[in-house]
Amino acid sequence: MATRVVSGLALFVIIGISVLLGAMPFGIILLAFSIIAAFELSRVVGIHGKGYSVNVLEACMYVETVVIYLISFLSDKDSVDKYIMISLILFMLALLATYVFAFPKYEVHHVAKAAFIVCYAPLLLSFGYRVMAYTSHPILHVIFIFLVPCISDIAAYFVGSTLGKHKLAPVLSPKKSIEGAVGAVVVTAIASSIYAVALGAAGLLDPKLTLLFAIIGALGSVISQIGDLAASAIKRNYAVKDYGRLIPGHGGIMDRIDSWLVVMPIIYIMLEIFTM
Repeated sequence: MATRVVSGLALFVIIGISVLLGAMPFGIILLAFSIIAAFELSRVVGIHGKGYSVNVLEACMYVETVVIYLISFLSDKDSVDKYIMISLILFMLALLATYVFAFPKYEVHHVAKAAFIVCYAPLLLSFGYRVMAYTSHPILHVIFIFLVPCISDIAAYFVGSTLGKHKLAPVLSPKKSIEGAVGAVVVTAIASSIYAVALGAAGLLDPKLTLLFAIIGALGSVISQIGDLAASAIKRNYAVKDYGRLIPGHGGIMDRIDSWLVVMPIIYIMLEIFTM
């Protein structure tokens, strides 16, 4: 437990320093996480072979990951989606070309897995940079995107341990309960509203947005739990305990960011809708 706490705190210190340094350093940290996550996923699902050599499908994945972030770094808010969509189309064509010209080395499921990995980890995680670069109160909103999944996870554990009687996903995650899931949503909504009230009292946020923050927090908790279960489902499919061993006590990067990466785009979209 001590190792898990220390490594978790170290990870948050690294993220916190990058946030304080600005959007670009934070984006570079997210890029590093994305590349590592893509590698961990490719190894688990069977795209990466033994040893350290990188095959062509993996190379396409890593190049597209870098391209997604470069576009995010260099584009403005109005054009970033257009250029990322173009890059994803070119990425898909590169995968198909690899499939065709290397046939029968790769099968269609390898191509599908490579496309899934890029859209699942690097693309979704890149929305964290958008929160930092494109919103009106970047540091406050970045804190919020990490606060929501963390509180949701803690609340689900304690409420589930205390009141849990009905299994949420008995085959996938026997320890998770419906009571814990509902409790997480409620607690996260309350914590999010408290966060908004505190910002309002400091003159950093319009107090009228308190209810909106509660709604975003509740939605974020739901999405966070889905993200956690989805990452667990992948590990169950391939019979692995952890995605890696990079973070002592946690496993790999994917074991730590599985809920973050699904929460980031949802919160960014909500902030965009309400022009915050």
